[in-house]
Formats: sequence, C-alpha cells, structure tokens
Amino acid sequence: MLTEDIAALLTANGFSGSTICEGFYPGEPDDVITIYEMPGKPPDLYSPCEYPEIQIRVRSKSYATGRSVSEQIYELLHGQANVKLGPGQTWYLLIAALHQPQPIGRDQLLRAEFFCNFRTIKERTCSLQLGGIASPSALGAPDSM
Repeated sequence: MLTEDIAALLTANGFSGSTICEGFYPGEPDDVITIYEMPGKPPDLYSPCEYPEIQIRVRSKSYATGRSVSEQIYELLHGQANVKLGPGQTWYLLIAALHQPQPIGRDQLLRAEFFCNFRTIKERTCSLQLGGIASPSALGAPDSM
C-alpha cells in the first residue's frame, strides 16, 4: 500500500521522532507527519504502471521545526527512482515532488502546518490481465452475454 511504503521509507530514514500517520491527522501529539493518498493520472492500459499521488503534511509547535522536517522529507523523496519500498517491496520507478513544501498556516492550537504533494510511478499491484486489458471475468462480469 502506498502510504505504508512511504511511512516505512520515512521511518528507515530517521523520521521516527515524529508520529507518522497514514490517512488521518490526529489532534495529538504536536509533532505529526501524515501521509495521504491522492488521485493521480489514470493507470496505463498497456504497461504494469500506475500513477498515484501522495500529500505529506507536517505539523509542529515550532514553525522552524515544521519547515525543517518538511524540507528534509522533500529532499528524501524527490527523485527517488527504481527502488523497492515497504513490506511488500513494491517497485517505484519514480517519486517526484510537484512543488516545494508550502506552509498551510497554524491550527487552532497555533501549531505550524506544512504540506507537499508528490507524483509516483509504481508497479501495478494487481495482475489480472489479458493482452494488456483486464479480463471481464476477473472483474466479475459474465464470460458471455
């Protein structure tokens, strides 16, 4: 799973000082990194690739710390290529930032928030294919009409 793969990469690279969450933004603790799945380009019909995007949000009591963690994540992820990530060892052809980390502002508790979006190119996780096009029976459709 995309968020699990990115969380494993962040943890392996020393981001375990902050809580890393997948798909939700908890109220506590103050220092949090959250990974959200975002829609990307449609999957390719003729190759085993898909193009999901992710958004990474960073929250911290300190603006400087939040900015620094965001920049470090940006530097780690932007340009990752031909790597296998996560427990399932999913192959990622590319992870590329769509922009530099940006401040969102401060939340109700005055904690600084930042975000950055990334495009990925990764191997497709399902392989029920016939000649590059998904088999109708694999998708639950009857074989004949």
